[in-house]
Amino acid sequence: MGKVDAELSARHTAPLRSAAFRRFVLAHLVSATGSAMAPLALAYSVIGEGGGAGDLGLVLATNTVPTVLFLLVGGVLADRMSRSRMLFLGNLLAAVAQGALAVIVVTGDASTTSIAVCGFVSGTAVALTVPAAQGAVVQIVPVEQLQQANALLRLPGNAVKVLGPAVGGVVVAVSGPAWALAWDALSFAVAAFLLVGLRLDTPVTVTSALGDLRDGWAGFWSRTWLWTYTAAGTVLVAAWLAGFQLLGPVVAADEYAGARDWGLVQAAFAAGLLAGTVVCLRWRPYRLMVVAVAAGAPLAGPCSPLERDCRCPGCCWRRWSRGSGSTWRSSRGPPPSNSMCHQASWGG
Repeated sequence: MGKVDAELSARHTAPLRSAAFRRFVLAHLVSATGSAMAPLALAYSVIGEGGGAGDLGLVLATNTVPTVLFLLVGGVLADRMSRSRMLFLGNLLAAVAQGALAVIVVTGDASTTSIAVCGFVSGTAVALTVPAAQGAVVQIVPVEQLQQANALLRLPGNAVKVLGPAVGGVVVAVSGPAWALAWDALSFAVAAFLLVGLRLDTPVTVTSALGDLRDGWAGFWSRTWLWTYTAAGTVLVAAWLAGFQLLGPVVAADEYAGARDWGLVQAAFAAGLLAGTVVCLRWRPYRLMVVAVAAGAPLAGPCSPLERDCRCPGCCWRRWSRGSGSTWRSSRGPPPSNSMCHQASWGG
């Protein structure tokens, strides 16, 4: 029995034998520590400057829209450039944007416009790094180890997301959002430094960029289950973001203890993600799409405490259930074979 357990453990950790994969995981975890604090710090940077829900909505939009708009472009570049170089440049760009944001916040020169500009640059960096990171894993580890590699990336990352918002809430409450933003910038810079040594060959591509975009869109549109799920998820998540991510920090500042309590709520969501990931690894339902769609029901949970002026513990509990359901939504069906098709789905 001990021999069998040892063999299973060795198989699960096989990707870590690769020095390149260890470097990639370390860079991912370092940047995740800053990214876990950034949304909370960004929200309270706007609120701290006297902004309300409208200002926060503008900042969130300028951070999200470039990611959606440029994601397909990032996918095209990831098929034609060295993915390690794209990851380095994307993390470096994010470090510059977050560093500039930290400086203007700590000096008291921040405004809704300047925060939005920094958010736009950060969103563009995400559009570059997401496709490159997805392709890099395929280049680094053998095909038979991809499932283990993705698990080794996701589980520690979700664990960081549990601690990050809680720590970020305390940091913002005690010393202000600038320090959390500064750590986010530093984490991206460290990740960029680590990724310098990740030398991946440039993919060999024989088709044109326009042809890849056309084939990707055709593949996306030909899968009814994919585009209907993406369309439904776009509407559902957009409504939830407006009702919770936008209004949540504002309500927490008015009704709760501000950043500290909102950090706990965000940590509860990440804990739900972690719990959902563990369940996904152990349970493979026959009707996966039915389970994934049904998992969207907890979206309504976190919004009800805001409407009813519920106390923070109740809000945390509903946020946890939302996080566990979100994991099932992200585990929907087999991934499309075309990378452009995958980016279209991710962007939705």
